[in-house]
Amino acid sequence: MKAALLLLLPVTVVAAEPVSRQHTETITAACREFVIRMGGTMDGENTRTPVGYQAWSRAFEPMREVRVENVGDTPVVNPWLLVNSRRDWRTVEKIVAEATRGCANDRERAIAIWRFVINNRFHATPNDGDNVDPVKQFNVYGYSLCGDIARTIRQLWKVAGFKTRRGHPHGHCLTETWFDGAWRMLDGDEQIICLRRDNETIASEEDIVRDHDLMKRTHTYGILAGDDPLTDQFSAALHLHEGKRDGDWQDDFGHRMDLTLRPGESLAWRWDNIGRSHGTDLATGWGPQAGQPLANGRLVYAPPTPADAGEISGDALIVPMVSPYVIVGGKLDMRGEARVSISFDRKKWEPVTGNDVDSHLPRGGKARYRYWLKFEPAGAVQSLRVENILQMAPLSLPALTVGDNRIAYNDDSTGMRKVRVSFEWVERGDSQPPAAPVAEFPKDGGEVEGTQFTFKWSGGRMDYHFQLSNRADMRWPLSPTFDRRLQDGTASWTIPWRGLLNPGQRYYWRVRARNSDRLWGAWSQVFSFTPKGPGVPLAVNYDTTTRSVLWKANPQGRPPVKWRVYASDEKGFTASDTPLKTLWESGYERPRDVRELPPNFVGETDKPEWRSLTNAFYRVVAVDARGVFSGASDYAAVPRPRFISQPPTRAKSGAPFSYQPRVIRSLGDLRCKNYTKDKIYWAGFWNIERPSWSLAAAPSWLKLNAETGELSGTPPADAADIESKVELCSEITGVGADTQSFTLRVER
Repeated sequence: MKAALLLLLPVTVVAAEPVSRQHTETITAACREFVIRMGGTMDGENTRTPVGYQAWSRAFEPMREVRVENVGDTPVVNPWLLVNSRRDWRTVEKIVAEATRGCANDRERAIAIWRFVINNRFHATPNDGDNVDPVKQFNVYGYSLCGDIARTIRQLWKVAGFKTRRGHPHGHCLTETWFDGAWRMLDGDEQIICLRRDNETIASEEDIVRDHDLMKRTHTYGILAGDDPLTDQFSAALHLHEGKRDGDWQDDFGHRMDLTLRPGESLAWRWDNIGRSHGTDLATGWGPQAGQPLANGRLVYAPPTPADAGEISGDALIVPMVSPYVIVGGKLDMRGEARVSISFDRKKWEPVTGNDVDSHLPRGGKARYRYWLKFEPAGAVQSLRVENILQMAPLSLPALTVGDNRIAYNDDSTGMRKVRVSFEWVERGDSQPPAAPVAEFPKDGGEVEGTQFTFKWSGGRMDYHFQLSNRADMRWPLSPTFDRRLQDGTASWTIPWRGLLNPGQRYYWRVRARNSDRLWGAWSQVFSFTPKGPGVPLAVNYDTTTRSVLWKANPQGRPPVKWRVYASDEKGFTASDTPLKTLWESGYERPRDVRELPPNFVGETDKPEWRSLTNAFYRVVAVDARGVFSGASDYAAVPRPRFISQPPTRAKSGAPFSYQPRVIRSLGDLRCKNYTKDKIYWAGFWNIERPSWSLAAAPSWLKLNAETGELSGTPPADAADIESKVELCSEITGVGADTQSFTLRVER
């Protein structure tokens, strides 16, 4: 820092009624620090919902304007303000540096970048790709679709030194990154990471394609989405690509929040939304709520004398207007009789009629960050003021919060400067934040039986925000499942599935409350607990020698005394002791075809082996001496097809005979496809295995239904005591084949 000055402002006392406040600094050094105290109890952060897939909202915004104005007589290069060392997002490198501050390794850095992304955007788009550049995304827009944000997060990871590759979901876009020796899927749009069964390792998209249950047990679509297991099932259905995985997104970044303020020019960060935005109208295209998180700042140029405003070309005065924010409107206040025209390339000029340039900056036109105004004749301009309306992402703005705020000004000018910085805000103290909750269960530092239970804390009927982490610093939740906004009014939350935590491992949690004025209180202290019970069974597999499913006990947790076995023909099934609602067929449209499938528990054993195989897939749950269940294991796949029906060995002469064989085959998993023109993203069990059938040996009277495999016919009436060999073959293309051989005796 070239120079620094710390200024403490006196404490302000706020009445119940809103009070307007203002603070102004005149700055003559390249660096300057001062402190502003915001009084009251409410600010833009503690009255805002968490940021999720859907557009966020806030109950109160105290900030009105922060203005940086060049009141000197020399240009000021790249003036900027930071509040509490946050939101220095002027370049991609600075974004990465802020997002990864304090990270110790590649895993932490990759997750920190993903967390930065999901905490600073929602799902909408201008529809022209201008928001793909990370600097534009987070400073100008603050919203993106999957195809936008997949490229944005890829660029952040690349700048941070990570390898990346494209994901291959159906009708969706994402980027995977490489760390800890493998590819990992961190979805920046649907805000999903899925953990493997060890509850530590982040899964790749390939892992999820193999086992949809990894996503079905994960909360999808962000913290603002309610609990809906059917939606989680649908999210998993997007992941079906089993082919080659390669390719990457193109680089599309280089924007910087650079700005040189000429004498008489000012940049105003404003929090009001006058409905001006570039591209698709958010409220019309994405719903009324999507149109709310928008801010319209101002870039105003009022040169002391018109002759100093630009360059003289012939008999014309040409004035450039340049902004790091997309320009979405503007107006002129000119005294004089000059003709005015506008250009975006200094080649093609269009006349400006009236006192604004709005018609030259249509919502659906090209995103504009600069233009030129030409005034003819130059000498006819007596005074000039140009006001540009800018689009700004509200979460990027230099907002104050309740209490002391450390403000840092800096610029890149090398000479003299004179800058006026002003803050305008409103203070409110008419609502008191709720008290920080206190843990009731589990007790701080205590132990809990099992990995599925209900957290309870002190507090009345209000909304809560709950977080659980494997980190004592609570920097981020363990997974999206453990970052929840609770709106049912009860001071409790139940873990939705067994096995999302590891026995014997210490976990940390905290909670905060929100009152009826939508004011969040402070986070509780960080509580800790340790779950007890058996670990998830390991190495579950089909053994070709014993023709059985084998597994191993997990050394983590208490030793099991028995195991419970679950089976299904659905690939990636969810082990369940109760009927389970399953999305059978659905698109984004309604109604959904939802079926209640029966429990898939098939039996218990005290040995790590299961021989009675009648289904395509098996999972195992460990049970300890106290009757505590582990989570479900990874699945083992049984070879398919495999005959599981016993053939008849006798037939009567002259009497009809039939045999309908049954083989193990897979239903596949729920997966999306473009079913018809009107049914895109249509989810169903489209990959059910359908065996083909053939007869290698059989008596002449026995016929095969090649579609169903049924054997039928009538032995001759005079046939008696005749034995024939039957060889029935079943094959699933690309999977396997099996043959059932038996002797069929015809008797009178």
